[in-house]
Amino acid sequence: MSTLAGTIRDRDGHTFAFAFMANSPAASGHALDTLAAALSRCGCT
Repeated sequence: MSTLAGTIRDRDGHTFAFAFMANSPAASGHALDTLAAALSRCGCT
């Protein structure tokens, strides 16, 4: 089981709270970091 939670600011300055939980050997800390980085680039509102 791997987890990552926190807050992140996207490229437009919006703040998001997120939590990722994965139960897979492929979901290492690095894989979850990649998801958080993608969220920071999304420009979602």
